[in-house]
Amino acid sequence: MEYVQDGVTTLHDFGAASPAVPTDRAAVVVPMTEREYRASAAERVLTTLETLGVERVVVPLRASPSVAESIRTWLSASDVPVEVLWCDGPRLGSLLGEAGLNGTRGKGRDVWLALGVASSSEHVVVHDADARGYDERHVRKLLYPLVHGHEFSKAYYARVEDDRLYGRLFRLFYRPLVEALADGEGATPSVLEYLDAFRYALAGEFALTGSLARRMRVQRGWGLEVGTLGEAFRLVGADGSAQVDLGVHQHDHRSVSGATGLSDMSEQVGRALFQALEENGAVPDYDGLEARYRDAARRLVTTYTVNHEDDLHRVWEVERPFELHLDGITVTGRADVILDHEGGVPTALAIVDYKTATSGETADHALQLQIYADAGRREGMDVRGAYVHDLSAAARQPVDVEPAAVQGAETTVAEAAERIRARDYRPNPSQQLCRRCEVRTICGSAVR
Repeated sequence: MEYVQDGVTTLHDFGAASPAVPTDRAAVVVPMTEREYRASAAERVLTTLETLGVERVVVPLRASPSVAESIRTWLSASDVPVEVLWCDGPRLGSLLGEAGLNGTRGKGRDVWLALGVASSSEHVVVHDADARGYDERHVRKLLYPLVHGHEFSKAYYARVEDDRLYGRLFRLFYRPLVEALADGEGATPSVLEYLDAFRYALAGEFALTGSLARRMRVQRGWGLEVGTLGEAFRLVGADGSAQVDLGVHQHDHRSVSGATGLSDMSEQVGRALFQALEENGAVPDYDGLEARYRDAARRLVTTYTVNHEDDLHRVWEVERPFELHLDGITVTGRADVILDHEGGVPTALAIVDYKTATSGETADHALQLQIYADAGRREGMDVRGAYVHDLSAAARQPVDVEPAAVQGAETTVAEAAERIRARDYRPNPSQQLCRRCEVRTICGSAVR
């Protein structure tokens, strides 16, 4: 039951909800290469899309002539309308060459070509073909902000698998680099605040209106995701953008070295980030950036390992879902990490919620953790502590989960539910609240 807004409209985990959206007016773009041919993850994606009733699926295919026809035949056997765009086809290459647009091969080029085809649909959803936990609700969730006034929607999710935390390129490269850029002289540019607002900026899943797809310039290589955010900021800004929680994802993992490894990807992501800033009028302070980056990365890693080394040996569960049932109310949520041995007691637990950044006020996040603690205790867990961990500040603050505080949280939730039932939506505007509110763009009382 997290409710925090991060500079763009943030829709938190819907749990089992499947929003009613016009999937029949949406094209789904699924980039593929030879390695996805008959792969179990890709098969699952296609089978799932068959149940959604989407208008069509557009597959930009990067494959050699020896297998391209076999892959097209495989895709055509699906019960969903599939349009295959052979990105390595000689005819397409010739046409692009004549226009001076052929450029470097890569995922970004494939998506750019596919958006040209798919943009005749009212809405377009883009996602990878290697998500092993693919769910039919992913498309619906990404489309939901578009039918409620936004033009761009991006996914975020946890990369947890076999009790290991992935998303290495984001955590170890992108995040410290954004922090280093923000540490430069002068006020933080609005475009950098925008890029920093996305909880998983390198997620490959996003949705946009067909109109926006026709106007968007797309990076050719691994800078696709960051470049797309830069374009979304340029064209629709924070007020037209949203991010949606898709829970936990499991993707194929890449090696560090090699042409498709994390090292090469990091160079392209870095270039895309700098380009996004410069094209939106925010020339980075490159002087001393390398030193600031190293300092930011070292601070994030060192501070965590020094101050919270015990966490590495205390993980009891990650991404733990909770449900709290009150009088006619069900509140759902998902805790980032639960630690054991709280206070030195083996069975005692503590809930930790990680934030990319906070306002510095623990009270802004206390309700969420108090509800988690309440739900956990009702399940029989011995929850004795809760903490908000600010990754940017490398600081952890305790949250009061004593019985009186938890009872107060229950009262707050019950009162909010009663106002919703009574359709009592009286505004309570303030600069701080309105800045993070997901309806600020259409609210006449919002403080801007």
